[in-house]
Amino acid sequence: MVSTLAAIIALSLFVILSLDLPFTGDVAAKPTALKEETVEFCSYNFANPTEAHNCKDPVSHSHG
Repeated sequence: MVSTLAAIIALSLFVILSLDLPFTGDVAAKPTALKEETVEFCSYNFANPTEAHNCKDPVSHSHG
């Protein structure tokens, strides 16, 4: 019983630490998909769909 509880706590801590740092480690998420979606989102004008480029410069705020 105690070993099962210890295993659950250890696995929970591992999952928390893995999800807390998504851009580090062997299986890291790359920010390129988010940058592409930001550009696409900013190119769509919800009030007037025929106009484009709502955002000033969404990609320039990145540090990489």
